[in-house]
Amino acid sequence: MPESVANQGIDSGVDWLNKNKTEDYEGYKFIAKNGNIQLVQDKNGISTYGAGACVAAVGAAIAQNAIPWAKILKVKKAAKAAGGIQKLAGKISTAYKYQRILGKSKSAALGSGAKVAMKAFPETTRKAVVEFFSLGAVGSACFGW
Repeated sequence: MPESVANQGIDSGVDWLNKNKTEDYEGYKFIAKNGNIQLVQDKNGISTYGAGACVAAVGAAIAQNAIPWAKILKVKKAAKAAGGIQKLAGKISTAYKYQRILGKSKSAALGSGAKVAMKAFPETTRKAVVEFFSLGAVGSACFGW
């Protein structure tokens, strides 16, 4: 999503997401509800939803978990600064795997890995990213949980 759209607020973000959604979201639509973005079944479409890759899981997690707009923007800005969500996930994944080798639990490894991979970011941004990447589908698709 372009920064100019994100800065216009959640309604602009929802409009953009619906106009630019990929086939992964066929049969679904994005809506704004109580300051969150949600993914709901589009009764006018066919449901063929599936998210096997990390990036698709990221999009689905944002939509399905009613994540506050402010946290979405923090994750988006962090991803942009890192060169995209794939690069951000790759950096965190590498650090996560190293932390697991050191014997840390999955959640502790993710926290430590994100702290290492995102040391230049403010703590609130790191916390938002850790919370986001801790979601089941994202953890599974991005880290093999």
